[in-house]
Amino acid sequence: MRELLIGIAVLLLVILVASVAWQIDMSADIEYSRASSVATAKIATVNFIRLPDSIAVYTFDFPRNEFGYELLVEKDTGFVIDAGETVDIRKGTYVISAHGSAMEILKNIRIGDIIEMDFPVLTVKRDTLISGIKRAEVNNAKVDEIIESKARELYDIDFEEIEKISLEINEDMDALKLYASSESAELGQIEKRLSDIWSLIDLKYALTLECYAVEGRGIWHRPNASAIDETTLDGVEEFAEYLHDMGINALYVETYWHGMTTYYSEALDCQHPRMMGFDYGEYGDDYTLALISECHKLGIEVHAWVELLSAGSYYGIEAPYIKQEWLYSDHTGDTSGGYIDPTNPEVQQHLATVIGEMVEKYDFDGISYDYIRYSDASYSGDFEDCGFTEHSVSKFSKKYGYKGNDLAYDIQKNAELRGKWHAFKRDAVTSTVKALTEIIRSLDPEMIISSSPYGFINDAYNIYMQDIELWLDNGYLDVVLPMIYTENTDSLTSAAAVFNNYPTFLQYTGISPLYNGDTIRKNQELVAAVKSLNISGVSFFATQNYIVEYPEYAEYILKALTCGSNREQALTPTSDINMVWDAWRGQLADRYERIYRENLSERESITVLDFLENAKSCVTVEQMLVCIEDFNLAIGDFEDCAAHDRIKEQADYIYRILMAAKARENRK
Repeated sequence: MRELLIGIAVLLLVILVASVAWQIDMSADIEYSRASSVATAKIATVNFIRLPDSIAVYTFDFPRNEFGYELLVEKDTGFVIDAGETVDIRKGTYVISAHGSAMEILKNIRIGDIIEMDFPVLTVKRDTLISGIKRAEVNNAKVDEIIESKARELYDIDFEEIEKISLEINEDMDALKLYASSESAELGQIEKRLSDIWSLIDLKYALTLECYAVEGRGIWHRPNASAIDETTLDGVEEFAEYLHDMGINALYVETYWHGMTTYYSEALDCQHPRMMGFDYGEYGDDYTLALISECHKLGIEVHAWVELLSAGSYYGIEAPYIKQEWLYSDHTGDTSGGYIDPTNPEVQQHLATVIGEMVEKYDFDGISYDYIRYSDASYSGDFEDCGFTEHSVSKFSKKYGYKGNDLAYDIQKNAELRGKWHAFKRDAVTSTVKALTEIIRSLDPEMIISSSPYGFINDAYNIYMQDIELWLDNGYLDVVLPMIYTENTDSLTSAAAVFNNYPTFLQYTGISPLYNGDTIRKNQELVAAVKSLNISGVSFFATQNYIVEYPEYAEYILKALTCGSNREQALTPTSDINMVWDAWRGQLADRYERIYRENLSERESITVLDFLENAKSCVTVEQMLVCIEDFNLAIGDFEDCAAHDRIKEQADYIYRILMAAKARENRK
């Protein structure tokens, strides 16, 4: 009976596929001459349930889930015009949807590629000219949709510059088509012109980002790693000026790295070889002093980026003071990871010495903890764990009454014991954060304390033993730079939103698209995603990916950053609070005059003007908070309109910065 039912189901499926296949006219009705084959694939179903590891085609909005990958195709041309986990079908299109192993085929297909259908086989072609032009047209149209939306919603973007670039794109597209039709057209020139058009479209997209008067614009920096040579004072000055041109206002410079310092340390007498023996003029041989001084001249904060528990070798060079008993092993006994044991009092004292020297020796604006974690542990899949030293196992055994002889083996068999081991390690990391923060605040209460934990908070807790929520609840940090190193904007916003739930600290979301080989367009898309959450800043990893050796590419990156979100200089949210308040208030007043006023009633305009006047007399954080709270109550009576939404966003934005400033004052 079971076999009969299966047979009937298969027969019905065949009949269904056959009955709908003829309805789909999918021939590519276009001419092309520079095409190459990209892929071929077999369709399993049409307008039916998507089967595992197979490809389905849909001509209407058939129910699908997000566990696949899809292409949207124009019926009359075969052009792919959209791609993603799910795409929205519309008139004149159909969807190709894949699951499992079949997704890899679709992920190699670009927008602008051409689908040829000889049912049930589909062939994908890519023509240098027409596929490239189509891809550019689709991309440009999507940016235009964003611009139209931003205009309706009264965002402050540079529409005049957008119009100029739009005209340039259209002219270049027409010129390309004319050139490609000539007998002298060369493939290389076609590709170059297409690349230039795509670059212009990316710049137009960058112009859709608002520029804030107050926001953290951070970047991590490994000394002498960018395209600018920092072995001379001229080089350091050039580097600082380039950061300023980029709109960067917070530099996180690697200061304690592979167990070595990038300055001449009296405490360690162990400087990193990358920064030895250079002359910085008036600053002697002190790179760090030169960098801080030159950046401060341009209003750029400099924070010491310290890799606290990582003491691995640098191309075979190891810090000589690191004791073997400090290095912990993984569950196999391997100590080559180069991490040191935070449960060891000698390690704690060593870190306190390193941090104390930095605070006392230099005019850093802040100390930023990195690698304040264990290397890794698994909580799904194959077993992994770490942190084993004679000291840590002894201390754990005393605390939890463990009597065994092989903790690394026993925690594999006993989940309860492993949970205690992980709690023990989390306590060790948290104790380190707490102790170092207390030292810093005792030496310099104005110092901004930050950390760059793993950006996905559950994994940070379970894999790297970082109890970030406890750090934030207890006020151990002023700023968090979560390393959310993903190119998926949904994943980014989901992870960043968790950190945004804490009102007493600032977040500069850490992103790394260029480091991961992605584009400056993706960088700006991630910045836009961060801004959509009203987060107070963003930090890029790292300078070597933004200040590059190729002049044309470097100029392109710089222009993409500075024509949109960084088109004007900004104060960091941790700047003097009166300067922050005045800068924010000035930007709101300017936007009111240029954009919002004509969209508000007379009563609403009076409310805004009264607030702007009253705000001038606020000189303390408490006064500013009361002023904003009263303003928020008043604008709650505004008509529901775009002007109200933008004003409310800006009020909420500064309110968070003020709350963080108040908490920072209380922690001093």
